[in-house]
Amino acid sequence: MSNKSAGSALPLVYFDDEDGKFKVGEDAIRFLQQFEDEVAVAIVAGRYRSGKSFLLNNLSEVGDFSVGHTIESHTKGIFLTNHPIDATTPDGRPIKLLLMDSEGLGAIDKGKDEHYDTTIFSLATLLCSTLIFNGAS
Repeated sequence: MSNKSAGSALPLVYFDDEDGKFKVGEDAIRFLQQFEDEVAVAIVAGRYRSGKSFLLNNLSEVGDFSVGHTIESHTKGIFLTNHPIDATTPDGRPIKLLLMDSEGLGAIDKGKDEHYDTTIFSLATLLCSTLIFNGAS
């Protein structure tokens, strides 16, 4: 696997440069298999370098998501926290909240095809129960 994060988040979806396909991270799948009950998933999507990982790190207070300090996009693919948050549903049931971070849209350093951003955003939307779109630039 060619994709790693400096934080402790697990790569759930990544792009394999060797065969030009999206892949699913096996460590993330094993982590998800431990949950027997319902989980909620919140993901932050939006333009590259807009603070998505920073926002998630502040929501979780753990710092799972790697943050870059250059103009290049830092998160590659979709990453999953491995520190679930204890939460409750609107009707009061306890639930685990999992946070996910998605690769920024519109980055100039991708070198992928014209459908890359659409694929990342579509996967992010399908994988979550709550989508937070960070439109800051």
